[in-house]
Amino acid sequence: MLKDTLGNRDKNRTALRDLAHNPYRRSTNLFCQGCADFNRCGGIAAKEGAGYCYNHCCGGKPDCETVCRQNPNFDAQIREIGGFDFGNIPHSAPLRAPALRGAAPLILHGKRRTGLLIAPIVAIKLRDLVNLRTGTLKYADRSALASAFKIRADSHLVITGIEQEHFVEPWWSLGRKARAPLLKEIAAMGIALVTPPNFSLFNDVPRTSNFSALKRIGMVQAEFNVAGIPCSLHPHIRNETDSARWVAYVAERPEIKSIAYEFSTGAGRYPVKDMHIEHLTRLAQQSGRPLDLVIRGDQRILPILRGVYRNVLYIDTNAFMKTMHRQSAIRSGNAGLDWVSQRTPEGAHLDDLLQHNVDEVTFATRHHLARAA
Repeated sequence: MLKDTLGNRDKNRTALRDLAHNPYRRSTNLFCQGCADFNRCGGIAAKEGAGYCYNHCCGGKPDCETVCRQNPNFDAQIREIGGFDFGNIPHSAPLRAPALRGAAPLILHGKRRTGLLIAPIVAIKLRDLVNLRTGTLKYADRSALASAFKIRADSHLVITGIEQEHFVEPWWSLGRKARAPLLKEIAAMGIALVTPPNFSLFNDVPRTSNFSALKRIGMVQAEFNVAGIPCSLHPHIRNETDSARWVAYVAERPEIKSIAYEFSTGAGRYPVKDMHIEHLTRLAQQSGRPLDLVIRGDQRILPILRGVYRNVLYIDTNAFMKTMHRQSAIRSGNAGLDWVSQRTPEGAHLDDLLQHNVDEVTFATRHHLARAA
């Protein structure tokens, strides 16, 4: 059963894969040619009848929250982000950040362990650092955070905001005024790098909603940088025109030193996976300077992009979760990992199992990176 962007079941909805941009097999809808946003959009080549984005418009219902020209609140939506163009996003001075490469295990909590995880780089979620309802930090300082997650205080700490939409929007909803003092507090914790919230580009909405998400991606990344926190840009796209906009944006912003991308959901699926890889390649080759890359999702993409980026960091979401489910990593082939169940006594601590799994994922990641295309 298909679902819409709100998770509602709807047997009559077009499959999301049929809404994806696929210029190799589809043509741009004829209605796109006369659209006021065509130059900024470039058109979506999708299944017949599905590419014209206003086919997915509700017609401007009063309670609609989608950024859309039919929405009665469209003017207010545009004022909130200062228009769709990227030119008015604040600049910042380039920041110094450590060279991060290899694997960073995503750690969700410190339960079921007594000792500290030994890992040079560790990732935690933005929502595990910040109470998104109150806009306050959950930990008084870096030492308290390290103690709670049972990680070494000297590990490089990566904060990742890549999440499902219902965990991403609350960061924006805090508002710029509330985020400003919060960012100063985060800066004082000595964060190595942030990958900011990845506002989604849904397929089944008018493209103006996508343009709003793109602008917010740029604005939020700039906010972290202005606050003195090294932050990756998450330049998500739906088509080649989106890619061209990001390529031009990155080229003129020397403060952007790192790109973050997620290949575990939309970008990692057929038929758009190759388009996203090409997009990231163009960003690296046309930026005019070396860029770093942070990836979540499909490890097989690592060797493809390692050759065009200076440093590549893989945020691993498997080692911790597999440990909590009492599964152990077993090497398979040159760089593969199988996961096998492992019985543990009731109430047993999982320090050794987590360390083993993190070490094995780190080994596999290094192997993938060494096979740069």
